[in-house]
Amino acid sequence: MSTDYNALFNAINDAVFVHDTATGAVLDINDRVCELYKTTREDVLRLGAPGFSAGVPPYTEKEIGQWIHKALTEGTQTFEWYSKKRTGELFWVEVTLKRVTFGEQERLLAIVHDITERKHRTTNLEQLVAERTADLRQSNHILQSVLDAPLLTAWWKDLNLVYLGCNGQFAKAAGLPNPQAVVGLSDDDLPWRELADGYRVDDRAVIESNQPKYHIIERQVRAQRWIETNKVPLRDANGQVIGVLGTYEDITERVESETALRQSESRFKSLMEQSSITMMLFDPDGVLRDANSALDKMWHFDSKLLIGNYNILTDPKINDNFRTSLQQAFAGEASEAETYYDPILLDEVGEPRWIVNKAYPLKDETGKVISVVVVNEDITERKQAEAERQRLQQQIIEAQQQSLKDLSTPIIPIMDRIIVLPLIGAIDSTRAGDLTRALLKGISNYRAKVVILDITGVPLVDTGIANHLDKTIQAARLKGARTIITGVSDGVAETLVDLGIDWQGVQTLRDLQTGLVAALESLGIVLQKTSR
Repeated sequence: MSTDYNALFNAINDAVFVHDTATGAVLDINDRVCELYKTTREDVLRLGAPGFSAGVPPYTEKEIGQWIHKALTEGTQTFEWYSKKRTGELFWVEVTLKRVTFGEQERLLAIVHDITERKHRTTNLEQLVAERTADLRQSNHILQSVLDAPLLTAWWKDLNLVYLGCNGQFAKAAGLPNPQAVVGLSDDDLPWRELADGYRVDDRAVIESNQPKYHIIERQVRAQRWIETNKVPLRDANGQVIGVLGTYEDITERVESETALRQSESRFKSLMEQSSITMMLFDPDGVLRDANSALDKMWHFDSKLLIGNYNILTDPKINDNFRTSLQQAFAGEASEAETYYDPILLDEVGEPRWIVNKAYPLKDETGKVISVVVVNEDITERKQAEAERQRLQQQIIEAQQQSLKDLSTPIIPIMDRIIVLPLIGAIDSTRAGDLTRALLKGISNYRAKVVILDITGVPLVDTGIANHLDKTIQAARLKGARTIITGVSDGVAETLVDLGIDWQGVQTLRDLQTGLVAALESLGIVLQKTSR
């Protein structure tokens, strides 16, 4: 290209790409391309047009080829394109593709004009129009929905209290074929004419005071229904009062529900007062809302002072067991906890007692906890009775144990001043002590001079048993009684010898019969055979 051509080419305010008609490749660009796309000439020639497009349909290499084909076959094409700068920033351009001839060579010029600002203005305007249109449609929809709401009845009157209009629900309630039929009528013309005077009083009060009246509860005797009416001044565009607008809602079910609830609460209150068990009603936050007189009797205070002021969930005197139970109830699950109440530890007046705390959540129809009933039952007498039963049971066990001890260490008086203590089974330290005590007691009771310890039933004698027997013999000796051991088996004798136990000072005999003879002889009594 000539110098003049280059100067003219670069003086164009728009970006210009020169494309090969056969391949679509970029052959040349003006300086404005580099400025607009924040790139270099080398990058443009290397990446081509696809490298500076958004890259998402319909702004990809495929669509570039389609536009080039149309320009070559159908003539000049102008269209909007979503471009991408070398920095990655996306922006809008308007592209004009035009087939031209330079000398004898055909080329395709792409003249690119930045339309980002125009696009934003157009987009913002379209968005604003769309939003305003949507708002208007929404407002109309809301107004129509309000007027046609099945639970809401609406009407409006002029300053003379003549109806200007109503919705379908009001027309239906008035027995009219459609809302338009109410125009020009007054309350005297409608089925509730006997209530017209009262309605007019409220209507005029709203118009004259320019103030609304809300929540007017009325009972329609004829229809046996309860309604709630709201009336507000009807104003024109200048704010001048031109009439009154009213709505009313059938609240019969609500009134009946509230009445049933009050009756239920009354019955519950009566039940609470008649109950001998302490009952308390807490709100979901743990604040006491009601309590019966049994509470005062049990805890010796005036519960009325606590209502609204006492929070059971934050009471520091509640023990951990009861607190966990309460948290469970306030979470929606019934619970029970047994608590020992000691007034001394709590710096209060009264006697220690056992209390069973039961907590029951009360829920609404959605399952949400609306209050919690806490019941305190004094079980002190029951606990005392249980303790007494346990004490008596322990006495029986001890008596049985004593009987077993007596059976395991039986003292048998044979004759004057002679007792026998037969031993059967293993002897441990506990039984050895019982044996010694029983023997000493028997010596005292029977004034015994001779004691026969018969160990025929003892299967094994070791060092411990031998020592126990030694101590028993010494104790008997201190009481003035002589001890004879009988029933020493061969195995026991061998064991005593192996253990090195010396019973040399104790008379040991083979069996009980021989021991009885020896005992009698020691008392100077001689047995003689007599013939019959």
